[in-house]
Amino acid sequence: MTEHYSIGEFAKRTGVSVRTLHYYDELGLLTPQRTESGRRFYDYSHFITMQKVVTLKFLGFSLEQMKGLLFQNQWNMKESLQFQKKLMEEKLYQIKRVLTTLEHAIHLAD
Repeated sequence: MTEHYSIGEFAKRTGVSVRTLHYYDELGLLTPQRTESGRRFYDYSHFITMQKVVTLKFLGFSLEQMKGLLFQNQWNMKESLQFQKKLMEEKLYQIKRVLTTLEHAIHLAD
């Protein structure tokens, strides 16, 4: 049986505010399931999507870009993680280049 989480519990477990979850639902970025009375609830698949959103947000993607990436094709878990890892490695490389440049500028300032 699949575990279900209320919006409050999902917010606590993911570190994202309830307001943000409502906004993501409004945009169609992270759409929860609903009970007959309209209450939102989340399952394991939503945690996977949220992890992708958090990674893409960190990498500077807009919400619209994220939506396109998340729904243009169905990623399997391994491919998704490999893609995210590649993007994070590229971001790390960029940060290292900026740090090297800053170190050089600091040296020149001395």
